[in-house]
Amino acid sequence: MAKSGDREGHMGSVMQHGHVHTDRKLGALEHLFWLIDKHRPLHFTMTGHVVGKTDVAAWRTALDALQRRNALMSAAIEAAEEGPFFRQRKNARIPLRIVEGDPGRSWQAEVAAELGAPFSEKDSPLIRAVLIHADGAAAITLAAHHSIADGFSLAYAIRDILSTLAGNPPPTLPQTPSEDELFDAGPPEPIPTQYAPAADALPPVPKGYHLRDGSNPFVSSLSLPQQLTAQLRARARAESTTVHCALATALTFAARKLSTAWSTIPIRVWSPVNMRPVLNAGEHCGNYLGSASSSFGLETDAFWDLARRMGAEIAPAKTRSGLHAALSAVRDFISSGPDVAGAAGFASVAFAHEAVLTNLGVLPFPIQYGPLRLQRVWGPCILPDFEDMQSVGVATIGGEACLTHSSYSPILGLLEEMHTKLLLATV
Repeated sequence: MAKSGDREGHMGSVMQHGHVHTDRKLGALEHLFWLIDKHRPLHFTMTGHVVGKTDVAAWRTALDALQRRNALMSAAIEAAEEGPFFRQRKNARIPLRIVEGDPGRSWQAEVAAELGAPFSEKDSPLIRAVLIHADGAAAITLAAHHSIADGFSLAYAIRDILSTLAGNPPPTLPQTPSEDELFDAGPPEPIPTQYAPAADALPPVPKGYHLRDGSNPFVSSLSLPQQLTAQLRARARAESTTVHCALATALTFAARKLSTAWSTIPIRVWSPVNMRPVLNAGEHCGNYLGSASSSFGLETDAFWDLARRMGAEIAPAKTRSGLHAALSAVRDFISSGPDVAGAAGFASVAFAHEAVLTNLGVLPFPIQYGPLRLQRVWGPCILPDFEDMQSVGVATIGGEACLTHSSYSPILGLLEEMHTKLLLATV
């Protein structure tokens, strides 16, 4: 066993794959995130809380199996004249750091440490793991460079690790395609519909970057009980909106109550959009995201009226046409040959929001894996490194919505106040 806090194993034997995993050029979004990460860290985490007796050596074996399954989990990014490439590094194992402690209480500090530790240009692979191991319980945190993974990638990875621990390792996946490749393989795109911005839509004012001082971010968590989660889903459906829009509305209401500064400004909420169904991306470890933005002005509309309005604002972004518009903007930017500073400037406008709400919804897999139970899943935890940015990740499993708050300038008590607002909204 590695000592507490040590990383285990950067080198291992050459891995044999059921499919051939080869080098490939980065897609446009992968390229953009690679450039942004050179300016400010853009990696993220997912954490699974597991109940049941496990062995540390078995976790190491399961991580190796996970790496064999997914092409980009053995890749490094190398610059080339024609653009950056994913290069396979089959001798580089996923680093595993083993920590002694209470899995139910210690994982937030480990997530904060992982968010505060950027990947370097020399790192290979671009994913690492932290295991908090105790008798009868464990917490596994996966941290990944955003060029190789999205939130569902790491959620599926946690499931795959547990399947392997239970004696049912999933098969190796084929070569991981880029978002561009999957989009271009789809039906021809008609002339895009021009979506007029809302009358009170906020202009794309650049957002200033957080002044880094070497400290780790704040991380907290809260799970909504099964009854409240079920009531929220039912009420959102009855109000002709979604749980995501209700969560975003609760976030803005809570932030305005707790922060004097936020009570006097419009609040822009950025929502990464899962485009896997549109792209038929399946369970690949890759980046298959769209982008949706909504704004909450200083109006005093009722909770569900605002949630419905947000739903109308972000609906176009969930479609193939919406992805076409977003992907075209990124492709056009990348084709201009930007450097790191240019990418940082692009991000300061494109991702300029007060809050990011990244919601995986109900995770589409079981909670029981032989003798092991996946009790909760926390994340995605990501920190677009802007001033005063509040990031909330949501994943629902076992009937409970698990909320995680991360920020370098946290609004303290945000999740607890969101809980209160949701209780009031579902009465």
